[in-house]
Amino acid sequence: MYYADIVSQNIKKLLKAHHISIRQLAEAISISASTLTDSLKSKNGISLDTMMNIANHFGVSADMLCDKDFDVEHYSVFLEDYTAYERSYKMLDDHGRSVVDAVFRLELARCTGQRCAIRPAARNGRAAVGYPTPAELRRGDMELARLAAQGSDEGL
Repeated sequence: MYYADIVSQNIKKLLKAHHISIRQLAEAISISASTLTDSLKSKNGISLDTMMNIANHFGVSADMLCDKDFDVEHYSVFLEDYTAYERSYKMLDDHGRSVVDAVFRLELARCTGQRCAIRPAARNGRAAVGYPTPAELRRGDMELARLAAQGSDEGL
Protein backbone atom coordinates (compact mmCIF):
# COMPACT_ATOMS: atom_id res chain seq x y z
CA MET A 1 0.00 0.00 0.00
CA TYR A 2 1.30 3.42 -0.95
CA TYR A 3 1.66 6.35 1.44
CA ALA A 4 -0.94 8.26 -0.58
CA ASP A 5 -3.46 5.45 -0.10
CA ILE A 6 -2.89 5.35 3.66
CA VAL A 7 -3.29 9.11 4.02
CA SER A 8 -6.38 9.08 1.83
CA GLN A 9 -7.98 6.27 3.86
CA ASN A 10 -7.24 8.00 7.15
CA ILE A 11 -8.71 11.28 5.93
CA LYS A 12 -11.83 9.43 4.81
CA LYS A 13 -12.06 7.78 8.26
CA LEU A 14 -11.89 11.22 9.89
CA LEU A 15 -14.50 12.63 7.52
CA LYS A 16 -16.85 9.79 8.40
CA ALA A 17 -16.18 10.06 12.15
CA HIS A 18 -16.83 13.82 12.11
CA HIS A 19 -19.83 13.52 9.77
CA ILE A 20 -18.51 16.04 7.28
CA SER A 21 -18.17 15.89 3.52
CA ILE A 22 -15.13 16.38 1.34
CA ARG A 23 -16.72 19.64 0.19
CA GLN A 24 -17.02 20.87 3.80
CA LEU A 25 -13.43 19.91 4.56
CA ALA A 26 -12.18 21.58 1.38
CA GLU A 27 -14.04 24.75 2.29
CA ALA A 28 -12.61 24.68 5.82
CA ILE A 29 -9.03 24.42 4.55
CA SER A 30 -9.57 26.87 1.67
CA ILE A 31 -9.11 24.64 -1.37
CA SER A 32 -11.60 23.53 -3.98
CA ALA A 33 -13.53 20.31 -3.42
CA SER A 34 -12.44 18.99 -6.81
CA THR A 35 -8.77 19.57 -5.97
CA LEU A 36 -9.15 17.70 -2.67
CA THR A 37 -11.11 14.86 -4.29
CA ASP A 38 -8.55 14.51 -7.08
CA SER A 39 -5.68 14.57 -4.57
CA LEU A 40 -7.27 11.88 -2.45
CA LYS A 41 -7.70 9.65 -5.51
CA SER A 42 -4.23 10.33 -6.93
CA LYS A 43 -1.32 7.93 -6.46
CA ASN A 44 0.80 11.03 -5.80
CA GLY A 45 -1.39 11.93 -2.84
CA ILE A 46 -2.03 15.30 -1.33
CA SER A 47 0.54 18.04 -0.91
CA LEU A 48 2.32 18.40 2.41
CA ASP A 49 0.69 21.80 2.90
CA THR A 50 -2.78 20.33 2.38
CA MET A 51 -1.99 17.41 4.68
CA MET A 52 -0.88 19.81 7.45
CA ASN A 53 -4.05 21.88 7.01
CA ILE A 54 -6.21 18.75 7.24
CA ALA A 55 -4.32 17.52 10.29
CA ASN A 56 -4.76 20.91 11.98
CA HIS A 57 -8.44 20.96 11.08
CA PHE A 58 -9.05 17.59 12.76
CA GLY A 59 -6.64 18.23 15.64
CA VAL A 60 -4.36 15.33 14.78
CA SER A 61 -0.71 15.16 13.83
CA ALA A 62 0.49 14.59 10.28
CA ASP A 63 2.06 11.37 11.63
CA MET A 64 -1.40 10.10 12.51
CA LEU A 65 -2.58 10.68 8.96
CA CYS A 66 0.37 8.61 7.69
CA ASP A 67 -0.13 5.78 10.20
CA LYS A 68 -1.40 2.62 8.49
CA ASP A 69 -2.77 1.46 11.88
CA PHE A 70 -4.64 4.71 12.62
CA ASP A 71 -7.69 3.84 14.73
CA VAL A 72 -10.28 6.56 14.37
CA GLU A 73 -12.47 5.02 17.10
CA HIS A 74 -9.63 5.29 19.64
CA TYR A 75 -8.94 8.83 18.46
CA SER A 76 -12.65 9.72 18.77
CA VAL A 77 -12.88 8.40 22.34
CA PHE A 78 -9.76 10.36 23.25
CA LEU A 79 -11.19 13.49 21.64
CA GLU A 80 -14.49 13.13 23.53
CA ASP A 81 -12.64 12.68 26.84
CA TYR A 82 -10.39 15.64 26.10
CA THR A 83 -13.33 17.86 25.15
CA ALA A 84 -15.18 16.95 28.35
CA TYR A 85 -12.04 17.66 30.39
CA GLU A 86 -11.52 20.98 28.61
CA ARG A 87 -15.13 22.06 29.31
CA SER A 88 -14.77 21.14 32.99
CA TYR A 89 -11.42 22.93 33.25
CA LYS A 90 -12.91 26.13 31.81
CA MET A 91 -15.61 26.09 34.51
CA LEU A 92 -12.96 26.30 37.26
CA ASP A 93 -11.97 29.61 38.78
CA ASP A 94 -8.34 30.80 38.75
CA HIS A 95 -7.52 28.94 41.97
CA GLY A 96 -9.03 25.69 40.69
CA ARG A 97 -7.12 25.93 37.42
CA SER A 98 -3.86 26.60 39.27
CA VAL A 99 -4.43 23.50 41.46
CA VAL A 100 -5.15 21.32 38.40
CA ASP A 101 -2.11 22.75 36.60
CA ALA A 102 0.13 22.05 39.61
CA VAL A 103 -1.09 18.47 39.94
CA PHE A 104 -0.65 17.93 36.19
CA ARG A 105 2.94 19.24 36.26
CA LEU A 106 3.75 17.10 39.29
CA GLU A 107 2.32 13.93 37.72
CA LEU A 108 4.02 14.62 34.42
CA ALA A 109 7.34 15.01 36.23
CA ARG A 110 6.75 11.79 38.15
CA CYS A 111 5.85 9.83 35.02
CA THR A 112 8.80 11.14 33.03
CA GLY A 113 11.31 10.83 35.86
CA GLN A 114 11.96 14.55 36.08
CA ARG A 115 12.57 16.38 39.33
CA CYS A 116 10.56 19.56 39.41
CA ALA A 117 8.38 19.74 42.52
CA ILE A 118 9.44 22.49 44.90
CA ARG A 119 9.21 21.44 48.53
CA PRO A 120 8.64 23.81 51.43
CA ALA A 121 11.72 25.48 52.89
CA ALA A 122 14.07 23.08 54.66
CA ARG A 123 15.56 23.74 58.09
CA ASN A 124 18.44 25.58 56.46
CA GLY A 125 15.95 27.98 54.86
CA ARG A 126 16.47 26.76 51.30
CA ALA A 127 13.75 25.08 49.26
CA ALA A 128 14.48 21.55 48.13
CA VAL A 129 13.66 20.42 44.62
CA GLY A 130 12.41 16.88 44.04
CA TYR A 131 9.44 14.62 44.56
CA PRO A 132 7.22 15.39 47.54
CA THR A 133 7.62 13.14 50.54
CA PRO A 134 4.67 11.00 51.73
CA ALA A 135 4.16 13.48 54.59
CA GLU A 136 4.02 16.35 52.09
CA LEU A 137 1.50 14.41 50.00
CA ARG A 138 -0.67 13.81 53.10
CA ARG A 139 -0.49 17.54 53.91
CA GLY A 140 -1.46 18.24 50.30
CA ASP A 141 -4.41 15.83 50.56
CA MET A 142 -5.49 17.51 53.77
CA GLU A 143 -5.21 20.92 52.09
CA LEU A 144 -7.31 19.73 49.14
CA ALA A 145 -9.91 18.32 51.55
CA ARG A 146 -9.93 21.64 53.44
CA LEU A 147 -10.38 23.56 50.19
CA ALA A 148 -13.15 21.20 49.09
CA ALA A 149 -14.94 21.66 52.42
CA GLN A 150 -14.47 25.41 52.18
CA GLY A 151 -15.88 25.30 48.65
CA SER A 152 -18.91 23.31 49.78
CA ASP A 153 -19.49 25.85 52.58
CA GLU A 154 -19.55 28.57 49.94
CA GLY A 155 -22.09 26.70 47.86
CA LEU A 156 -19.62 25.41 45.22
